[in-house]
Amino acid sequence: MTAIEDLLRDIDARWTPQLPAHLTLPILGSTALMLQSDYRRGTKDGDVLETPEITPAVKAPLLRLAGKGTPLYHRHRMYLEVLGPFFPFLPEEPVWHRHEFDPPLLHLRVEVLDVTDVCVAKLARFHSADRADIKAMADDEFLDPQRFVARFQSAAARWRMDARADRLPAIIRNLRQVQRDVLFVTESEEDLPPWCRPD
Repeated sequence: MTAIEDLLRDIDARWTPQLPAHLTLPILGSTALMLQSDYRRGTKDGDVLETPEITPAVKAPLLRLAGKGTPLYHRHRMYLEVLGPFFPFLPEEPVWHRHEFDPPLLHLRVEVLDVTDVCVAKLARFHSADRADIKAMADDEFLDPQRFVARFQSAAARWRMDARADRLPAIIRNLRQVQRDVLFVTESEEDLPPWCRPD
C-alpha cells in the first residue's frame, strides 16, 4: 500500500461531523501517478483539486484533519493540499479514474487524474521532480506520444484565452523537450497565435 493510500485510509477512519458523510477527492500530481502504477518517489503532499463539492466550509475541516502540521501529517509525513480549479494546466475535460480500496472506504470516493493528463499538467511547472515523473511514465510505457500532444493541445486551448496565455511559450518549450529527449519523437508545431509561440 502506498503512503497516500495509508493517509487516505486514516482520513476516512477519522472523519469528523463537520464534513459531509461522503466526499469525492480528485487526486492529481505525483500521488495520482503512484496510485495508478508501481512508480514511487518521495513526496510530502497529496494534491486535491478544488471542486464545487469542496466548498470553503468543507475545505477548512478537511485541512484541519489532514493538512500540513496536523497529527496525520506527523504520522504519515504527508498531507493534503487543495489546489484551486484554475491553477493546474489541465485539458478542457480532464479524465478521472475511480481508485478502489479493499476494503472500501466509508466516506471518501477517491478519483485519480489520468496519467497522461498528470504529465501534461507537469509541463507548466517542469521542476526536476516533474521531469522525473514524466520520464518514469514514459519509460513504463504509460505515455502515448500522440495522445500526450492531443491532451496538451486541449490544455493550451484553455489557457490561450486568458491571462495565463503568456506562460504558453515556456510550456511549449517544455513539451518539445519531452518529445525530443524522453519520447524520442519529432517535436510538434502548435497552432497558436504568433504572440504566444515560443522563440
